[in-house]
Amino acid sequence: MVVVHPGVRAPGQLSQVRTRLQRVGRYGGASLVAAALAQVGLAVGYGLLRWSSTAAVALSLAVSVLPAYWINRRYVWPERSGGTAPVLSFVVLAIAGSCVTAGTTWIAEGIGRDVGSDHATLTLIVNATALLTTVVVWAARFIAFDRLVFVARGTATAERNSP
Repeated sequence: MVVVHPGVRAPGQLSQVRTRLQRVGRYGGASLVAAALAQVGLAVGYGLLRWSSTAAVALSLAVSVLPAYWINRRYVWPERSGGTAPVLSFVVLAIAGSCVTAGTTWIAEGIGRDVGSDHATLTLIVNATALLTTVVVWAARFIAFDRLVFVARGTATAERNSP
């Protein structure tokens, strides 16, 4: 019988912590790739094509969502279940995040215009706001992906029913 004192982790728990930290690190790497693609899409849509910030955010989603899903599915949660449900859930969460980004960039764009910023400065403001928004929602998306989207086979019901 193994006796575990309060505050001391059992060997199995240490393995779970290590696995979770590795997953967070891989998710961070995948997020950097997705954020870089999104920033390029945003800069092209808003900066070069002079679309509204909302339309540019839609473009950034379009260029980043599929590579982000593939990287997350392949490298972050490779052992988790497949099928169409994770794809749809991933896209829905990506769209939700993009809606938040569209709102924050629209506000930032309006403030930038009110103070008389030129288009180059507005482009920097919109891109910086989108990046900051991505950082803020990053942790919430990890939790949603880990608990709802990429659920381990056979544990979906057990995890949802646990306290």
